[in-house]
Amino acid sequence: MSAARSRKKYGSDFAQRLRALRLQKNLSQSELADKAGLHFTSVSRYETGGVFPNADALKRISEALEVSGDYLLDGQDGAVAKAKLEDTGLLQLFQEVDRLAREDKEFFKRVMETLLFRYKVKSMAS
Repeated sequence: MSAARSRKKYGSDFAQRLRALRLQKNLSQSELADKAGLHFTSVSRYETGGVFPNADALKRISEALEVSGDYLLDGQDGAVAKAKLEDTGLLQLFQEVDRLAREDKEFFKRVMETLLFRYKVKSMAS
């Protein structure tokens, strides 16, 4: 599949998920825009697939709808992965983070989510 066609399908799925979640939460486009700190016309364009939000807007929308960014982007529910983590260095880092206080863990999660959002948005643009 070409990158352009892949982006188009991905954007269409995103638009459908965004609209369905907004309706599920009984929010108007204006209400969602207010919760996310965006202009209501942006939400409308995202839902029609006219444009795709940047990483910051995507993060704001996911927080306003109380879902993961992964779910908005590709429909994954964010359940704990059952796959084996083979990168032992990465595994060790995760184990060290897991021993931190809850607030510190949350900080690490936010940093990683932000970096992953940027990566996904950049990969869609290429």
